Amino acid sequence: MRERNKLKMHDLIRDMGREIVFEKSPNNPGKRNRLWSQEDVLNVLHKHTRSEEVEGLSLNLPTLEDVQSKAFASMKNLRLLQINSVNLKGCFTHFSKELKWLCWHNCPLKCLPPNFHLENLVVLDMQHSNFRQVWKGNKVLDKLKVLNLSHSKCLTKLPNFLHVPHLEILILEGCTNLVDVHESIGLLKRVVLLNLKGCENLKNLPKSIYRLRSLESLDLSGCSNVDKLSEELGNMISLTELRAEETGIKQLPSSFGLLKNLKIVLLSGSTGQSSKSRLSHFLPWMSPKRSNPISLLPPSVCGLRSLTALVLHDCNLSEDGIPNDLGDLVSLEALYLSKNNFRNLPQSIGRLPKLDCLSLSGCTTLQSISELPASLRDLNANGCTSMERLTNLSNLKELRNLRLAKCHKLVEINGLESSKFTLYIQMQGCNNLSHDYRMSLLQVLSLSLSLSLSLCSRMLTFFFWSSH
Repeated sequence: MRERNKLKMHDLIRDMGREIVFEKSPNNPGKRNRLWSQEDVLNVLHKHTRSEEVEGLSLNLPTLEDVQSKAFASMKNLRLLQINSVNLKGCFTHFSKELKWLCWHNCPLKCLPPNFHLENLVVLDMQHSNFRQVWKGNKVLDKLKVLNLSHSKCLTKLPNFLHVPHLEILILEGCTNLVDVHESIGLLKRVVLLNLKGCENLKNLPKSIYRLRSLESLDLSGCSNVDKLSEELGNMISLTELRAEETGIKQLPSSFGLLKNLKIVLLSGSTGQSSKSRLSHFLPWMSPKRSNPISLLPPSVCGLRSLTALVLHDCNLSEDGIPNDLGDLVSLEALYLSKNNFRNLPQSIGRLPKLDCLSLSGCTTLQSISELPASLRDLNANGCTSMERLTNLSNLKELRNLRLAKCHKLVEINGLESSKFTLYIQMQGCNNLSHDYRMSLLQVLSLSLSLSLSLCSRMLTFFFWSSH
């Protein structure tokens, strides 16, 4: 069982099951309860073989091919149907009313026909469809739990969700012509995942979307025309994951700190924001300084204590763009601050008790790194071209990977010679380190249990391996 309750089956078990099904009717595929071989499926469909036993049918065609719908008329027990790149011809009333899973990638239809009875459908997977709209009118699909319309590039609007009350997963990734989301989405009391990634023409979210109190994962990455989130965001109390990379969002609402279950936040590369405007409401203590020092304390810091990953890559963060009290995020394990414009890091980073990975690559104005937490295992400072000194690393007993390539001004790495557990060190282009220091470093670190060390001095690169 994988994340989000996905069940993965080993190929050997799958093949054993297929063999059992095949042996029940070796010569007549229409009498098997499952059909997966393209040859067998096309044989049954083109010959209109009676196939009352069939409960599951899978057909994946490389290019669009016509199939007559009446070929399914005898499949009264059909529950799972996969017909990718199939152009169905004829009346849709021939299909079984027992159908629970329909997967129809590259569907050429502009919308689902009204005589396609799907009242028992649980999963509708229509990726890469030609839909302009999903269905006309108010279609009743009160058992539907999953609706996947990914990469349906002609889709311009979503249906009324009034009659799909049990929907849990809505995937609209890559629907590049979608311009709005139907207001009725707020009626979905059970939805846990909403994926709008790459919906580049989506302009704003309906206010009703913030009533989705059951929503756990929201992906707005690539929605470049979405430029704000409502103050009502704080009502989404179940939210654990927010992905909003490459959006037009300039400022996060102050209610953001109320999302107490939030674990993962990705905000990299959003357009047109300054560090102040972007983060001033991300963490409440980023508000402008006041005369009363007590006001600097985060009033809702406890709301972010579940945060495990914070990605602020390429967000134009300057010196004051990182909160001084970042160390209060006690569950934080991964912090990505690459390609930003600050000169120093707040000392409070050293108080992050669970920080495992810190990425600062491409921070060309960063001058020094100090006060790193003892829990750190991976430090990436590649391309920090202004950095001259690195903190004392002797307390980093868990450090496994150290990346310092192209740190041209680096002259000193305190405590690295005391690190006996680091497995990988990358230092190409650190040409300001003296020759004597590099040689002594090689000699001392050769005592490491297992080490990969890459050094560069002008045109010469040394690769050194050793083990006890």
